[in-house]
Amino acid sequence: MELTLAAVALGDQARMLAGTPLGASLHVEGFLAPVRKSATRLALHIQQASRQAVGIDPVA
Repeated sequence: MELTLAAVALGDQARMLAGTPLGASLHVEGFLAPVRKSATRLALHIQQASRQAVGIDPVA
């Protein structure tokens, strides 16, 4: 599955993700919540993230 959505990361997670090249495979955990209190658009609020090595299935 491929999905594109807005994401929010803070602190150490944001620093790690800042150096991640576009198109890199990631494994992220977090929650979906509105981008603002009264908004209808959702963003993924990342609580944990790690880069995945090429060819490794993170679900397997």
